[in-house]
Amino acid sequence: MASRYYGDVNAPSVKGMLCRILIDTRGSLSVNVNSALNTNGGGIVLENAAEAKFSSIGCTIGSSTPPPLIPDAPASINYPSASSTGQYNVTWPASSNATSYQLERSVNNGSTWLQVYSGSALLYYETINNGIYNYRVRSTNSAGSSGWTTGAINCIVSIPLPPNPVPQPPVSISYPTSSNTGKYNVNWSSSTGATSYQLERSANNGGIWIQVYSGNTLSYSESIANGSYTYRVKAANTTGSSNWTTASWNCIVSIPAPPAIPAAPTSINYPATSNSGKYAVSWSSSNTATYYQLERSANNGSTWTQVYSGSDLSHSETITNGTYKYRARASNSSGSSSWRTGTDNCIVSISAPPSTVPAAPKSISYPESSRTGKYAIRWSASNSAASYQLERLIRSRRGNDTWTRIYSGSALTFSENVGSGRYLYRVRAVNSKGISNWRIGKEYCEVQIRNRNGRDDDHDDNN
Repeated sequence: MASRYYGDVNAPSVKGMLCRILIDTRGSLSVNVNSALNTNGGGIVLENAAEAKFSSIGCTIGSSTPPPLIPDAPASINYPSASSTGQYNVTWPASSNATSYQLERSVNNGSTWLQVYSGSALLYYETINNGIYNYRVRSTNSAGSSGWTTGAINCIVSIPLPPNPVPQPPVSISYPTSSNTGKYNVNWSSSTGATSYQLERSANNGGIWIQVYSGNTLSYSESIANGSYTYRVKAANTTGSSNWTTASWNCIVSIPAPPAIPAAPTSINYPATSNSGKYAVSWSSSNTATYYQLERSANNGSTWTQVYSGSDLSHSETITNGTYKYRARASNSSGSSSWRTGTDNCIVSISAPPSTVPAAPKSISYPESSRTGKYAIRWSASNSAASYQLERLIRSRRGNDTWTRIYSGSALTFSENVGSGRYLYRVRAVNSKGISNWRIGKEYCEVQIRNRNGRDDDHDDNN
């Protein structure tokens, strides 16, 4: 019966030498060691010879146990396609002849593989962060390693962010201790991690709280009637809400009673005519009124246009030609009175501006003498003149005669009242274009006033 030995054949010299093997019944046999190792499954067949005889000539052979075969690759590899925790199992089935397994991981479809496990188990417990992962596994033993078995899917790991902690209560809340309008702000401090705030109000120290605001701002504008009010606020986020921060004081709201609607002004005044378009419209005051409204109609009251609103009792009008009527009313926070309408119209007739400087008056007249010093000076009208200027000169023997302005206006006469002396007069016309030349009287007026003694008063000629 033949005996088969496996493993290396060790000779005293180099591989490839001839070892002579003594066989009891067949004599000598030459065996090429390397050739024998490459045939017969890697062993040498010795028939009817003991291992001791083989060893006696200086050659040794290995064990009679056959060597293992290279294992097959695992038939499959399994892991989830998604994970919200980053913790999951990677498993594979056993392979015949395998003594251990190697598991590798690739990140985000990359070409680089990283070994994450080597051992005899058929399971690997993964713990990993967000990403996209693929896995492959192979079997190994002393004879070598199998090919890789690669997963057909990726595992997408998407771990939600941990919830925010519940925010702390706002450190402070503030609002006034009193209000005479019922309108005020309630403010509070911010809280780290808060996404919204809730504000509640309690009335008249009652135990009932009513939510008045929910949002992400730090202020609330209150508008409320008379009463006593307390407020509290808390911070919130998706995780939960903080405790309440409650104020230790009340806001006492005391709104004064609204005033009575004022009565209409008792009168309204403006001129019946105007040749400049500039005039004042005035009206009487009204008790409890805080402001007045004035309107104007240019078509005898069919339509009205507001021209003033305020606390004054008059309005300065500047307007073009036309016929105008006015009405006024008094107002306060409670409302407005009825209208007080003017009984008459104001007719505005503004003359066209002159096109030229006026000519000097054609004449000026006054008496040649007077015993009283009281007499009239008259002059003729000048076309397009708006006014006139009249000057007087007193004759003096000292030669210091000067002209003195004694009148300026639109009249065509002036009443003189002077003492004894000799007087000369001149006049000129004025408009917006300019001033005419002077028109001078032809002679002096000799004024000789008798005193109580029947004597003439002295005058300048005698000085």
